[in-house]
Amino acid sequence: MISGPFASALDVAHVAAGGERYVPLVDPYNAAMHLGHMASYRHALLYAYGRQVLDLGCGTGYGAHYLASYGARQVVAVDVDPVALDYARQAYDHPRVEYQRCDGQRLPYADASFDFVFSSQAIEHVPDPEAFLREINRLLKQNGACLIITPNRLLFSPNSASGTNEFHISEMSPDEFEAVGLAVFPRLEMAGIPQYCLQLSADGVLGLKSNDLLRLEDYRVQQDRLEECENIVLLGYKQALSTFSATLPDRLLHASTNLGPCFWDADTSRWLELGLFPPDTTAESQPAGRQQSDHYAFRSPLDHLCRIEVALNAAGVLPIEITLRDLTRHGEVVIREAVQSAGKRLSLTFPPLEASAGREFCLEIRPSLGFLGSLWRGRRKLPKFAVRGDQLCLWTFHQTLPPALTP
Repeated sequence: MISGPFASALDVAHVAAGGERYVPLVDPYNAAMHLGHMASYRHALLYAYGRQVLDLGCGTGYGAHYLASYGARQVVAVDVDPVALDYARQAYDHPRVEYQRCDGQRLPYADASFDFVFSSQAIEHVPDPEAFLREINRLLKQNGACLIITPNRLLFSPNSASGTNEFHISEMSPDEFEAVGLAVFPRLEMAGIPQYCLQLSADGVLGLKSNDLLRLEDYRVQQDRLEECENIVLLGYKQALSTFSATLPDRLLHASTNLGPCFWDADTSRWLELGLFPPDTTAESQPAGRQQSDHYAFRSPLDHLCRIEVALNAAGVLPIEITLRDLTRHGEVVIREAVQSAGKRLSLTFPPLEASAGREFCLEIRPSLGFLGSLWRGRRKLPKFAVRGDQLCLWTFHQTLPPALTP
């Protein structure tokens, strides 16, 4: 079972299906994949609050759990893969989520069963997209709507009419997707999620950009220039004059509109938002007596700072003392703990700081050798636990909202 914000890729290799099945919380963190998938669910959050929801093609369950956490009345989460569903039931169990296995061609639910149907990255896997949408339309209540998201063939497979991904048998351009939607729904709205996470290598192979090349603002849903968007969004209405609209209350809009990466953290039982650094981070190494100490200063972008993760140059072999100071309060110690690095990572979790946004903090990291240290001092330099410069340097996790909201 996974624990904390990140798990080893080996732990979830059996679920990932060769990379086609997205599994969150994997180290090394793939920002392009995570931001793209969460952008889709955050958009769905606008319409799921207080409604009976079908998540069609739920995969590993993180999105169904997210919708339920932020107020969906009930989420029926469906997928064809029993391995993914087993993982979902373990990692993303929720009292308002029911995981079921079926293939999506003929769903075992009565007509007009759901207020809202959401399906992301699934329609490109079925041989008849129009039949897929007709089945969704059958399940919608009289005033219901669906939100369907699929990759843009023009960007994912620019030189192929059918698609270059062996798992995608029905990729569509924005115009093709809209035409299929109009054949089923009397009214629809089209949008896109730009992302800009793809890049072509020198030999023409399409791949994902590295984390340091991504920009959060590229993941905002837009209604124009759909041909530039890597994912296309279709909002289909059951009725032409439908009054179906967003239900998410203002107090929860941050969860939908903010672009920072969001994770379910099993250690704290909260959805946490990832603050990205080092844009506002400075780092220096200073001697503290005869013992080396690394200092990292940063400004918190959000309230409720509650967890900090640091990636290291090398796995630590010694116990480490880690201290968080509030520089806006004259260096007051927020927490000081002796920790042991897990591989190349240090983790510090503490009670949420209610008004942390805009405050400057300093993280101090030093080896903690006790009696052994007295033998080392003056003889040699102690090992340096430096933050890695080739990845997101300082990962700060922030509480967003409680996990059990009800309408």
